[in-house]
This record gives sequence, structure tokens and C-alpha cells, in this order.
Amino acid sequence: MARPPPVSYSVLIARNVQRVAAGSAHSLVVANGSIVQNAPVITTQPLSRTVVAGTNATLTVAATGTPAVQWYHDGVPVTSGTSSSLLLNSSAPSDAGIYDAVLSAGSSSTLSAAAVVGIVPAAGQRTAGSVTTRAEWQNIHHSNGHTYDQYLLSGAAGTFTADPNQIARMSYVDTNGSIVQVEMSGAGAITVVLANATGPGAPALYNQSGIQYMRGKATIILAGADATTHFTIYSVGTATNPGVTRPDVTYNGWADVAVAGIVSSNGLLGGIHQGNASYNSGTGFTGIYAPTVIGMSSLAVVHEISARGSATPICISAPEARSASRSPAGAGPAQWRQRHRRRSLAGPDGRRPGLLWPCRCWAGHPDAAHRRRRRRCHRRPCHWPLIPG
Repeated sequence: MARPPPVSYSVLIARNVQRVAAGSAHSLVVANGSIVQNAPVITTQPLSRTVVAGTNATLTVAATGTPAVQWYHDGVPVTSGTSSSLLLNSSAPSDAGIYDAVLSAGSSSTLSAAAVVGIVPAAGQRTAGSVTTRAEWQNIHHSNGHTYDQYLLSGAAGTFTADPNQIARMSYVDTNGSIVQVEMSGAGAITVVLANATGPGAPALYNQSGIQYMRGKATIILAGADATTHFTIYSVGTATNPGVTRPDVTYNGWADVAVAGIVSSNGLLGGIHQGNASYNSGTGFTGIYAPTVIGMSSLAVVHEISARGSATPICISAPEARSASRSPAGAGPAQWRQRHRRRSLAGPDGRRPGLLWPCRCWAGHPDAAHRRRRRRCHRRPCHWPLIPG
């Protein structure tokens, strides 16, 4: 069942009222129409949080009156989520995602703000959930001067971290059959949760024997981030790893992702590098939701956000967000618009530039009308000009 859109009503239904005496209470008979309750007014919004794997966490929402509550996790109703508090018992990587709640009174309803829940491994652990690696995949010294740790998603959900001064990467196969690499450096942890997960199985489009990948549509959550944290998503193709590609295959060229959420520990983030990621979904949210990020030390590059069906396109940072960098040198409004085309042309460096952060699609506008208007931004950016720094 898809999350219903919020609806608000006024309580002025009476017509042709002749006279009402002042003073005491009176009964009012309405000849035409009906009395409809006001939509609940939310007084406490759920808050984004970072949760240590294996511990409990609670999301809370409160409103005027005694409305019925239904919690949603990535657009899917939570079976036990029908009270004002949602308990995540012994939190696991599968609990990571974006949560919100619909509060209903009669035929009126109100949608809460969304909250990102991220998972980090327990103290002393590098991973949580379904993650595997090999000894030869650790401390790989690349010709670019960086040192990598490679992980493989081995189930529907897994969390990984990066060692200091190194880059960590986890791999899976998306719905197009492309291998997707999710990378991070610095503080925090990334969780990948696959919807309709299958596998593990061989990557049919690649020359890579002996390695089994999980396949599905990913929700990717970065938690515990700060100014040292950099977050990258890209798909494997002839430009990124020609050693495993096949000459008889035409690769999609885009990492197929549902949504990404970010929880910062101090309001800061190092950067987002996702010019090759295509965010799209028919339910819940699609795009990047980072309600706790106020500033970044470098540019964020986000390319495509496409909502269909009941999905809501998002590209949101905290309302007070400012980026330390603006558009690249010399990039005026014309170039900025060029970077937002559905399939923007590769630049001189061979990369496809994308949406520059911060970009708030519907921050502060959780009403149904605004969500319907924004849904028309299919395969277009979900924010207009950059916020001045």
C-alpha cells in the first residue's frame, strides 16, 4: 500500500444561517454539507539519527488531538507502526532508511517531516549485517595513490566503514545488471539496503569469475558523517574498469539507485560525488535527503532525480545550508542549466557534471499540492539556483 498524500480541510460548512443568539452554547443544524475535522497539527516532528547496530532507537511524532498514526519506512507501511512512537528494536542495517508518518483524523490527514535513520557498526567493528571481504581485498594500493578496502554486499542489507586515511568500497549489482560501487572516506558508515534483493549470483554482463553479487534497487544511507566524509556512487563500465567489461555488451552507464539519506554528526559533510548515479523510484522518496547537513567543504555533484507514481523527488539539505564552493569557475546560469539536462554531455575531463549542492526540492513544503507540483520535475533538477554562500 502506497503512502497516502496529506489532505487538509477547513471547518466552514454551514450555509444560510439566519441567526445565532449570543451567550450560551447552541446546536447548529447544517442542512447541506457535513462537518469535517481539521487535519492534525504536528507539534513534534521525528528526528534523524545515527544508531549503533544492535541497540534500540525510537522515532516519535506528536500532534493535536488523538489522531491515528501510520509510520512508513522508505514509502512502505510499517506493520507495527501505528502509535506515536516507533521502536526499532536491536537495530540492524535493514532498519536504515527514511521514515515518516501519516497522522489522520477522520478523512483529514497530515504528513510528518521525514527522518533519516542510519546505522553504524558496534565499537571495534568495521561492518554490520551482510558484508563480506577477502584478505587480498584489504589495503589495496592503487596507482592513483589511494589505499582501498573492498567489501561485497552478501545479503539484502549491510553496513561498512573506512579506515583512517583510506577509501572503503562496497559493491552490488543494480536492476540494470551493472556493478555499482559505493565508496566513502572519513568518518561515519554507509548502509546499502536492497529492495527485491536476489542472489548472490555471477555478474552476467562482466568478465569476473568467482565473485557473486547481490542484485536489487538500493537505498543508501550515510550516518555519522562530518567534514572529513566523502560519499561516492558510480557504476562499472568501460571507462571505470575496462578490465572486467565485455566488448559485446552496451552498458547502461548509470548507477540505478532509489534514494540516499545522510545524517551528519555536526552539520558538516566533506562532499558528494555522484554524477553517474540515477535516482529514481515509484514509491517513497527519490534523490538525496540530508536534513542535518548545513555545510560542505567541497562541491556536491548529483545528476538525475526522477519520480514517478507516488514517489516524492527530494534534494534537500538543512534550511540554513550553505556550500563552501559554488559552481565551477566561470559557470554562469546558462552553464548551470546545461548541467541539469537529463543526459548532460561529458566535460573535458570525461565526467558528466550534475546538480550542484545545496538543492532543496520541497524543504518546508510537505503539503500535497506542493508535492504534486514538484512531481512534474520528472528527470529535471529539483531545485533552481544555488543558495549563495
